[in-house]
Amino acid sequence: MNQPQLDFTYPNRAGYKAHGESQDAANAIEGSGRAANLRIAVLAHYATHTSTADECAEALGESPFSIRPRVSELTKQGRLVKTGERRKSSEGGASAVLKLAPVTGEVAA
Repeated sequence: MNQPQLDFTYPNRAGYKAHGESQDAANAIEGSGRAANLRIAVLAHYATHTSTADECAEALGESPFSIRPRVSELTKQGRLVKTGERRKSSEGGASAVLKLAPVTGEVAA
């Protein structure tokens, strides 16, 4: 029987924009298991809330710099979706309000 191929690339793992420190940080958070634990916490938050990434970070007691990338990964995976609403971010700009994506009933092959 063929085993499914695991995808170890972004958005299924922490990404980086440049080799060097950014890549090292992505590898460290992924390798430690912290990224996976944060993704689980983010999904649990969105199971009962709609919020911006910064609001999610505050609710979880985490830095927005740890949560925003996890929210981006989960959005790219299709597990979180934008509601169409925007709210003020911690930096004063407008941020998308997200929610858990509806379950489609499809099973990934």
